[in-house]
Amino acid sequence: MKGGSLFIGLLVLIFSAKGQTIETLHTAFVDGTCSKLILNEQPSLAEDAEYWYLLGLCAHQNQNYSQSVACLRKADSLGFAKQKGRLWWYMARSLSQLHQVEPALAGLENARRFGFLNYTNLQIEEFHILRADPKFLVLESVLKPSFDSWTALFLFVVMQAIFLLLVLLAVKGNNRYGNVILAVLVLTFAITLFSYVLYWTQYNAYFPYLNYWYEVLMLLGGPLFYCYLCSRLLEAPTAINLKYHLLFPLFVALVLSPYLFFQYWRVQDSGLWPWMYNWMLLVRLPITKVLYLGFYLGLSIRAYMRSDWEHSYMKVWFNYLLIAFSGYYLSIVSYYVLINFKFFDVSWDYGISFAMSFFIFSISFLGYAYPQVLLGQPLKAALTPFKYKNAGLTEQAEVLIKNKLVVLMREELLFTKNDLSLDDLANAVGSSRHHVSLVVNKYFEQNFFDFLNTHRVEYFKQLLLQPENDNIPVIQLAYDAGFNNKVSFNKAFKKNTGTTPAVFRKEQVC
Repeated sequence: MKGGSLFIGLLVLIFSAKGQTIETLHTAFVDGTCSKLILNEQPSLAEDAEYWYLLGLCAHQNQNYSQSVACLRKADSLGFAKQKGRLWWYMARSLSQLHQVEPALAGLENARRFGFLNYTNLQIEEFHILRADPKFLVLESVLKPSFDSWTALFLFVVMQAIFLLLVLLAVKGNNRYGNVILAVLVLTFAITLFSYVLYWTQYNAYFPYLNYWYEVLMLLGGPLFYCYLCSRLLEAPTAINLKYHLLFPLFVALVLSPYLFFQYWRVQDSGLWPWMYNWMLLVRLPITKVLYLGFYLGLSIRAYMRSDWEHSYMKVWFNYLLIAFSGYYLSIVSYYVLINFKFFDVSWDYGISFAMSFFIFSISFLGYAYPQVLLGQPLKAALTPFKYKNAGLTEQAEVLIKNKLVVLMREELLFTKNDLSLDDLANAVGSSRHHVSLVVNKYFEQNFFDFLNTHRVEYFKQLLLQPENDNIPVIQLAYDAGFNNKVSFNKAFKKNTGTTPAVFRKEQVC
């Protein structure tokens, strides 16, 4: 027992000593005091990649470039992965000081491959020996900030998104809450797309303030889209607990706060405490984004499938939005899968931006073509002029059918027939089922089933208020009104009155 405790104690001392050494090197490098340290190699840390990495940085700071190169190569051979691009950048700096031009250029290419290198990083004095080399000049030319046709196009999409954002916030209507959520979603896409444009044009070296924000904004897309969908389906959209859905993105923002709220390159130069990297690597894993966004896309699809679209005017609207958001998700998944293959071209990450652009333009087009949707009004009302343009009916014929329908419903109570079909109604009117359906949709802004159920509910309410029916069960009165089952009756009654039959009857008694 004592032997086991002694062994555990020795392990604690060893790991504490290792941690203290790494912490000392890190602090000295950040504070610029590596010259005060005696940089002797420690056998106990011979297999620790982070130790060799920090030792190499301190050796570079002390202008011991040979030792710096040796230590950084050792860290790379041990699989150091926390800041791979930064490692190669410092190695290139040390190799340049040693006048090893070709290895230094190879180090810069590696730094670029791991996403660290930019135009500003090439302007430091330590690379003066490389400036006469054609390869360095080509690299400098490639990294020099500039716009091309694609980045200019995406910048236009960003401006379109800002305009759309203002329109959504300015729209007054029944769905103000949902429009605000949609506006925030568009804003996340706009900021993400703009940060991509800065990255592709190399201007992020001069404007580093949006770097890494896409890590958080990408995660926000899932819950925002789902909550927008729910805001259009629920009768009380403000009841959505949006704050609970945003907990994980807020946690990611907290973890990445050193990168989000400080200039990117400044943080890279000063470094972060080791414990921060562990959390950062976890929240930045591709699988984290894929699973999180996939979870909310699944929730959105489930809500869409479970909704009674037969009685809703939002089906066309959400068909397009779901297709656009699904394309956005698939572009992210494809990017993270293909990036692992050698044939992958970095320019293919434009796919995510194209998907965001399609989503933005989908909202813009649908909102422009059918503004009633953003106001919370039925989409059918917007489609009416186009839907009936070639219906083959004159306006007089439409009015005639409409008047016949009114007579059949109000005077003959045709809706009380439980098995009444559209064909039966058309025969009673003396027209085709197609023409009757069109007239019902156009003049009553309802489909056939809603049209019947509205009259049945009103007739049920009349029966319920008659004293002679006080002892008759509610469901029997529903059957008398034309309903053929309890489920459809309760659903139609709640849709038309906002309450249940039992509650309605009690209110009338009181």
